[in-house]
Amino acid sequence: MERLSTPALPPELERQIFEICALFRPVSIPKLMLVAWRVKQWIEPILYRTVVIGALESATRDTEFPVFTFDILQASIRRCATICHAYPPPHPFFSQITHLELFNVVDDTTIQTLPLIPHLTHLSFNHPSFIPHCLQILKTCPSLTVLVSITPRSLRGWYAAHEAALSRDVRFVGMYCYHFTQDWLLGIKTGLDYWSRAEAFIAQRRSGEIDPLRFEIVE
Repeated sequence: MERLSTPALPPELERQIFEICALFRPVSIPKLMLVAWRVKQWIEPILYRTVVIGALESATRDTEFPVFTFDILQASIRRCATICHAYPPPHPFFSQITHLELFNVVDDTTIQTLPLIPHLTHLSFNHPSFIPHCLQILKTCPSLTVLVSITPRSLRGWYAAHEAALSRDVRFVGMYCYHFTQDWLLGIKTGLDYWSRAEAFIAQRRSGEIDPLRFEIVE
């Protein structure tokens, strides 16, 4: 049994083979993870490469929430004296996140924890309440290369109070996107999504092809 568990290929090559298999057919990842502990460590992060959470009906487990108020939940958490870090938890899901969409109102706690996501390079939001925090996020997230404000229509008024400061950071982009989930999934298959459009726009600003102070994409 020991001979069977010993890898016959160099670890680097073996890992590359499993990663290619996982990327080519993501549905096979749960089975591939059972091959060996080392394989699980290599490819488990790929399992969380793309996660789309929609309606509760799309969940595969019990979707019933506990019946208690938010105040009770907060009180319970305060009594957990052993909790050191509430978010992000020590899980491969968070350690590998590079692209993150935040929908609707975002609270201050979430804003403060964004810099703790180590590989976050692309961040987007769709609510005007996030605008006042953009400069803080751009300063405190050193790995961030793209910050996108996505809306279903032109809402230039969102940026009025912060337009001058935001326009000076080429990483900030304002654009329209009507179907967020469909656009995300299209990007997985083709590489063409609102992220890639924002990246191309930022490159044009950096090169001077377009006005560096222009931050809004009109499509």
